[in-house]
This record gives sequence, C-alpha cells and structure tokens, in this order.
Amino acid sequence: MLGMEALRAMFDLVAHLDYPTRYNVAPNQIAPIIVWEPVGRAPVLARWGFQKGSASVRPVNARGETVATSRLFFSSFAKRRCIVPVSGFFEPRKKPGMRKGDQQWYFDADAPVLALAGIFAEPAGEEEVPSFAVITVDANETVGRVHDRMPAILDRDSCGRWLDPACTDLDTLQGMLAPRTPPGFTGRRVCMEYVNKPSKHDGPECIAPSNESDQEPPQQLGLFG
Repeated sequence: MLGMEALRAMFDLVAHLDYPTRYNVAPNQIAPIIVWEPVGRAPVLARWGFQKGSASVRPVNARGETVATSRLFFSSFAKRRCIVPVSGFFEPRKKPGMRKGDQQWYFDADAPVLALAGIFAEPAGEEEVPSFAVITVDANETVGRVHDRMPAILDRDSCGRWLDPACTDLDTLQGMLAPRTPPGFTGRRVCMEYVNKPSKHDGPECIAPSNESDQEPPQQLGLFG
C-alpha cells in the first residue's frame, strides 16, 4: 500500500507519477523507484528483477556484503543507486531444513513510507523499463524470528547521499546498509494463500493479520531494520 502523495512529500520529488495503490508487488512486476535526475529526485517505473545486458539471471535481491564487488552489481552500486519506496515488506518464515516457507509475515512501521536501498540497470531497449534489485542485510531481531535476511532500510538523512551519483566513497555507501529498526517497527503473520498468489490478490486482505492459531509474533522493538 503506497500513496504517491506521501512519496512526494517525503522525498521532495520533482515529478509526478501515476501509480495505483498496491498491496502485493511480486518479482517481475512493475513498481516505482526513486532515482537521481539532473533536476532532482524523480520517480520512475521499473521492473523488479535486475537485468544487466543479455544476462538471463534476474535477481530480485543483492547482498549488501558483496554488492560493491559483484561483477553483476558493482557498476550500478557505484553509479545507479535507487530508493525502493514501500509501506512494508513480506518475509516468509523458513525453519531449518525447509526448502520453502510455511508462513508469510508482513513488516511495517509508524512511518507511512520505508526507503529501501536498491540499485537499478538501464533498460535494454527503447520499449523496456529499467530493472532493479533490493539490497539485503542480516535481519534485525524482529525480522530474525522469521527470516535471516531483510531489506536494507535507509534513514531519512541518508536518502539524498544514497541517490547522489557524486557520492562514490564505498565505505560511506556500505555504512548506510545496516539492519535498522524504525519507530513502531513490528511484524504480523498474514495469509500465505493471498500473498503467494499476486495475480489474484492485491488488496488489503494481503496485509491483514492472519487468524491462524499457531502464529508466533515477533517482539516489537522501539526503534528500523
């Protein structure tokens, strides 16, 4: 769930983008990202699944520990960083030894928009859109009860430097990639049947608390991850 007016206010965007309210964005779908343009910060539509050149692999995530050195990602990390604005994110619970998750959890905070650190690649052709990946880090305590990784969330003061292509110091950039816990950050179990079928379900039911009885809610922390 994401309102474009909230994005314009938070990031001081120089352009408007028509985008419907979404509750369940899945890999390979189109979503808004925020990039640095000569005139300022601007929203653009991009495909979730990083594609560089003719590579057949389209990873949706890039590990924060290796994004600066990966052959696939390093040039985008240096020159084409973006913010992936979301109101929250899903993580599957995967117990040791399981190949697939047996539960889906949704994490959000008091803030209406969370700024996820991302990188993007230019489109391969004139009819295409850019593609992007979300950078992940070790999970904080809240998410760690469900999954060992989580998106890197930027604090508001870091957003401008993250987008600015003139910021090239790798230590500074890597220092922004940390498991933060913003005010009110918490998680709740949601219906896996809805979340895992984005072509059929993209409404408020996707983020509504599950009424299944075996949920193990993570403890709420006071501060972002």
